[in-house]
Amino acid sequence: MKAPLRSGPIRPNIILVICCASVVLVGIDSTIVNVALPRIGSELGSGVTGLQWIVDAYTLVVASLLIVSGGLGDRLGRRGVFEFGLAAFGIGSFLCSLAANASWLIAFRSLQAIGGSMLNPLALAILSTVFSAGKERARAIGVWGATMGVTQGLGPCAGGLLTDCIGWRSIFWINVPIVLAMIVSGRRHIPVIPRRSDTTLDVPGQALILVTLGAATFTMIEAPRLGWGSPAVVVAASLAAVGLCGLVGWERVARNPILDYRRLKNRAVVAALAAGALVYLVMGTMLFVNTLYLQYVRQLSPIVAGLCIVPAAVAMALASPLAARLAEARGNVLPLVLTGVGICAGAAMLTGLTPSTPLVYVALAYVVITGSVTFVNPPISNIVLAAFPPEDATVAASLASTSRSIGTCLGVAVVGYVVSPGATSGAGTWSQADNGIWILMIGLGAVVVGCGWAMAEREKRWGLSRR
Repeated sequence: MKAPLRSGPIRPNIILVICCASVVLVGIDSTIVNVALPRIGSELGSGVTGLQWIVDAYTLVVASLLIVSGGLGDRLGRRGVFEFGLAAFGIGSFLCSLAANASWLIAFRSLQAIGGSMLNPLALAILSTVFSAGKERARAIGVWGATMGVTQGLGPCAGGLLTDCIGWRSIFWINVPIVLAMIVSGRRHIPVIPRRSDTTLDVPGQALILVTLGAATFTMIEAPRLGWGSPAVVVAASLAAVGLCGLVGWERVARNPILDYRRLKNRAVVAALAAGALVYLVMGTMLFVNTLYLQYVRQLSPIVAGLCIVPAAVAMALASPLAARLAEARGNVLPLVLTGVGICAGAAMLTGLTPSTPLVYVALAYVVITGSVTFVNPPISNIVLAAFPPEDATVAASLASTSRSIGTCLGVAVVGYVVSPGATSGAGTWSQADNGIWILMIGLGAVVVGCGWAMAEREKRWGLSRR
């Protein structure tokens, strides 16, 4: 790829701040809504299924559009698409703050997500172009990935504070001035990166991804309420299966496939993407269940529930630079293994959770889980970017972000299968059966450990153990 074009000097650290700010926007907005859900449900008259859709409408659209958004950046110009994404995100946020009912809020969350899908992959691709040297690039990507981890813990804290002090609508309109500042700063400091004339968009592949993920999410969220035998669920499940088969078949013959099978033959990349999806499935599930437990079962206010996540956010902030340094110094396998072990340990602490469990103990378990999750971001970004040539950095970044978003989306969707109606209806009950959610997390953590070990030999073969 040609060097970025700019008349004045390029200031990489300022660009790093702008790109990390976009991660904060997208990451926080995927979790900031969780703490406000009971207030939103009460004001808009939405049950738990509707609340799941309010969260998943965002993550579903982001996951579905990330890869094509990255392709648009290559075709139309990374800075321009990045700025358009910021504008769409800001407009969607403003409209969310005006939503009169849950249906409109879900629709505006989808618009917000269209903009959000353009930010993370393009920010990472911009960084990979601006920071061309090995160590500097690894440091920038490490900071970027670590920032992504921190946002998962900051969202509930910020959401609780804003919801209690100003109202739930403030969690959306607060984005608008931030977006405006980023657009101005980005236009001033981000260089124009030459477009690639050889890229084409795989529209059928993109449509099949959207249909498959949408139908699968509908099936998982609505089946507990409607029943597996209901016509809507049967049709959605069938559509998901047909969409997946169609996607696999089309991508094998597509001239410019949205999912490049040559890259996916690299099992280290596959293991990294799978680990990312599983880890964020755990994170998405934990944050949603946290809202149900603290506010419905324990009857805590949003701000107190948010404060219970503060130690977890601090742990993520402290672990983030360590995660980046560990991945750079010891390779990518060890951080993934530590992530899986930490998830298992934290989830095991919660297997005996009751309505009277001390909040300090609950917060400590959250610290163990979220602190561990932070370690997964730098190695995933390193592994995937190392497997792609520099000119395909946008696609690589999109794949990494897609795996995380799919995990978060599915994490919210599975809650209805494991947690009883008493814990999700405001009845204030939490049975031992509800703790099956933590058993599930232990199993997922073990799979993440397996992904890390399985990847060790592949890293050596493909030369991905160091950046």
